[in-house]
Amino acid sequence: MIPSVTTSPTADPASRREHLPEFDYFRGLAILMIMATHSVVGKVRGPFADYFIEVGVGGTLFFVFLSGYFFYHIYRREFAYVPFLAKKGKQLLAPFFVLILGAILIAP
Repeated sequence: MIPSVTTSPTADPASRREHLPEFDYFRGLAILMIMATHSVVGKVRGPFADYFIEVGVGGTLFFVFLSGYFFYHIYRREFAYVPFLAKKGKQLLAPFFVLILGAILIAP
């Protein structure tokens, strides 16, 4: 079966994004796996405790995989690598260096 592709209605037709409704179920499954793990961690003992932890790890990996797929699927035509890295550098590296500098100044 070929997945149905719909576009979300927006005022600007050039900014329309494709929506794959079938993936909503996968995303929901990943979230339920993570929630199930968080609801039983510390409450379940024995051989099933490891099983629930593995379910949560699998749910997290599944969610990250789906996020990567959506990122590629949506931005593959218009993604610019250098501006993306510059923006992430400003958002992540500046606070990182401020914290490192503070730790160096406070540390004996």
